[in-house]
Amino acid sequence: DDEALADEYIERSEWSQAATIFARIINPNVRVLNKYGCLLREHLNNLSGALECHQQALLKATDREQAETLIYLGLVHKSMKQHAEAFDVYSRALQWFENETK
Repeated sequence: DDEALADEYIERSEWSQAATIFARIINPNVRVLNKYGCLLREHLNNLSGALECHQQALLKATDREQAETLIYLGLVHKSMKQHAEAFDVYSRALQWFENETK
């Protein structure tokens, strides 16, 4: 499938090819959106694209996926020097993890 193919490109450090594969996936799930967002942020310096991926993932996420996605969003905001937004989403993620351990 396309996700597996994109993963193969990532393993070979072929970032642009992996991004092309991720972009063509119709109705991607939370995992795919977060992988794509991380790829865009970490290797292609496409922060606006990464932000969009993680925001889409957050809309689809449930429970733990939501907290993990908030962390990814925080990383993007931090990279964009949007420190207040990063703090906000990190705080929301932390709150979820704290509630999970109660």
